[in-house]
Amino acid sequence: MQYLKDALKRKVASQIMRAPHTFVLLDFDGTLVPIMPKPEMVHLRASTKKLLEKLSKNARMSLGIISGRRLEEIKSLVGIKGLVYAGNHGLELEGPDFKYTHAKTKEFKRILKEIIPVLQPLSKIFPGTFVENKEITLTYHYRLLDPKWVETCRKEFVKRLSKWLDNKLIKVMEAKKALEVRPYFTWNKGSAVRWILLHEDPASFPIYIGDDKTDENPFKALKDRGVTIRVGFDRNSAAQYFVKDNDEVVRLLSFLAILSNTRQK
Repeated sequence: MQYLKDALKRKVASQIMRAPHTFVLLDFDGTLVPIMPKPEMVHLRASTKKLLEKLSKNARMSLGIISGRRLEEIKSLVGIKGLVYAGNHGLELEGPDFKYTHAKTKEFKRILKEIIPVLQPLSKIFPGTFVENKEITLTYHYRLLDPKWVETCRKEFVKRLSKWLDNKLIKVMEAKKALEVRPYFTWNKGSAVRWILLHEDPASFPIYIGDDKTDENPFKALKDRGVTIRVGFDRNSAAQYFVKDNDEVVRLLSFLAILSNTRQK
């Protein structure tokens, strides 16, 4: 994984210039916006939104937001029409001409109704933790928990879910200071990215930017195609390049906007 400095940006630019169409796919939390102590504290800066709108209006570029948040929530937070949105790690997808929810999520909603009452008491046992019910997935946040209790908390979390884990009804995935409960079947952000590209424009040149372990699936899915960029260095990441922080993501998007304008002329 290489730092995406100017020389490498020029290399990416040459790839984009040769492509008939570019599809920019972005994670939200930790990529377009900084991660906050609680999900409801996040907001998209007006300048970043304006930049995304500019990119979305370019005829030779498409834009997608791939998030772990609920579909309706991420649409509300970004607030730009005409984009492709993926919520709940791609279990919910919506674009200008389609809307798709994975067929197996209906059964999982029933399972979550059983799980939530089992997990909710953890918030009292471990102050600073909380359950985020996203209707077809669930996130248990422990960012605000005293670090000395994290390991004990994580073990108790898994213990309480043992019945569903043993029966392979759910899987628990790592996120940044959070644990994700998802359906056991194989579907993730990488699956969603492949679905979107196949549905929208199989010939497009994809660029994916993300910051979390959940973004490793898209990085791997696009290994031999397009450009993958991680926010923050991780020697074990499958991404080709990395940028240091959210500000560098915005600067990269500005670079893409200038480049796309050049292509239109």
